[in-house]
Amino acid sequence: TIQGLAPGDYRIEFRDPAGNYIAEYYDDRPDLTSALDVTLAGGATVTGLDASLAVAGRISGQLYGPDGIAPATGITVSVYAGSGSSWTWVSGGSSDAAGAYQVGGLTAGTYRVQFSDPFSGVFVSQVYSNAPNLTVGLDVVVTPGTEVTGIDAVLQAASRIQGQITRRDGVTVPEATILIYAYRWNGADYDYVGNDVMLSDGTYTLGGLLGGTYRLYFTAAFNLGYQSAYYTNSPTLGGGTDIVVPAGDLVPGIDMSLTAYSRILGRITRADGTTPIEGITASVYAWNGVGYDWINAGTTDADGTYVVNQLYAGTYRIHFVDGGGLYLAEAFEDAATLAAGTDVVAPEDGDAENVNGRMGLDVDMESARPDVIGFVRKTNTVWEVRFTAVSGLVYRVRSSAGLTQGWLDHTAPMISQGGTNTLTVTGSADRVFFGIQAEP
Repeated sequence: TIQGLAPGDYRIEFRDPAGNYIAEYYDDRPDLTSALDVTLAGGATVTGLDASLAVAGRISGQLYGPDGIAPATGITVSVYAGSGSSWTWVSGGSSDAAGAYQVGGLTAGTYRVQFSDPFSGVFVSQVYSNAPNLTVGLDVVVTPGTEVTGIDAVLQAASRIQGQITRRDGVTVPEATILIYAYRWNGADYDYVGNDVMLSDGTYTLGGLLGGTYRLYFTAAFNLGYQSAYYTNSPTLGGGTDIVVPAGDLVPGIDMSLTAYSRILGRITRADGTTPIEGITASVYAWNGVGYDWINAGTTDADGTYVVNQLYAGTYRIHFVDGGGLYLAEAFEDAATLAAGTDVVAPEDGDAENVNGRMGLDVDMESARPDVIGFVRKTNTVWEVRFTAVSGLVYRVRSSAGLTQGWLDHTAPMISQGGTNTLTVTGSADRVFFGIQAEP
């Protein structure tokens, strides 16, 4: 009985976790796509959704270590169905403390069985019977409701490669997820054979390898933060260094120092040098001998700061653009064009900081003059000022004790929302003059 269902259409699967029976869907269908819908109305109970499950086939065997005597425990057993070079995983299990395994829930058919050690990497993966891959493995034929026994394997001791990953200083562990990929020489080219992930202490172990000649590739997940390279510090597989790994042996000391990408950081403000501007695009360009190529970009946050990542050490120029068109575009350092800009040198494995900009508004300041439409005294010392203004412009309320006296900022600068704005100001004197000033 299944309870607590909302009204709607459902499909039902019957599966035996022990693998004694073949899974099926209502009504006697082999998969979810072909299953029949069961419509459930609000508050209703649907009965009679019965099933008769067929007895499943099984594959079982015993796994041993290299001596053919000691049990190989915790080995992942994967059963695939298919033909030729096309095989699909259908079920799996693992060997117990005695090295025995059993995979059930199988329909009649032809299968191939793979044994792998993905967690410890102590043993080399193989496909029954002692084949390197599924394509050349031996078929295991399962007839209806029967168990195929004796699908045993003696697993070969794996080779392993170990090392330490640091930043260029040789000490600091990279603050990123570093992936290590292994490629094995096949006599004509390098085949990808496996990978590992750097641990929090910077170490890694590539296990489950056959003896042979390898090259390793180190890369940050999503290529973030660090430059990818082959051991030892080659940008290409062809320029990598060979690592000779004896069969069943451990090769330690394959250490790698990674170079962090350079970054350019700065802050964008209004012309006052203080008020931050959010949403400005800072684009980085490099000279190609004829013109400037776009390399990468960043966008300012609410505090006006930006970071442009993933840069190689080199000389660049930076261009600041407001996609909303409110501010005038400019190049660093306060130049109208890239050609007139100032070079920014990004150091290797470091940051170019304080690449700042001050951007003026792309408006006619004469047309930005505020228009006061209301001035109301609320109390003896509190006044309400209403005025129309240009959106995004900075306005200051200033006050004076007399028209011949000096003017002082009476409130903090405010950014107009466009249309009608309302400000509340206070004055302690018997007579106070207020003024509203616009600035870029």
